[in-house]
Amino acid sequence: MVFAESEIVSLLAGGVSRESIIKALNVSVARRASGLLDKAVASEGLWLDGGPARNTGLRTAFEDELMTEVHVLPEPLYTVAYGAAVSLN
Repeated sequence: MVFAESEIVSLLAGGVSRESIIKALNVSVARRASGLLDKAVASEGLWLDGGPARNTGLRTAFEDELMTEVHVLPEPLYTVAYGAAVSLN
């Protein structure tokens, strides 16, 4: 994490736009996570929930990486809260 932070600071100091850096971060996360997914399941579509689901750039990066539609519920934070509440019972 420290390395990533120092890399970002260097890129900003070098004049790279925030938008470009954020896009690169989203693409990196999507590539890493996609490597962990079963490609057959991912081809059926993917659902994002929780806080990251509100990141439209991440959604686009997943769609580009997996070449499939990524779905997000209208209030993705509630699915995580509901899951946590159910698991406590």
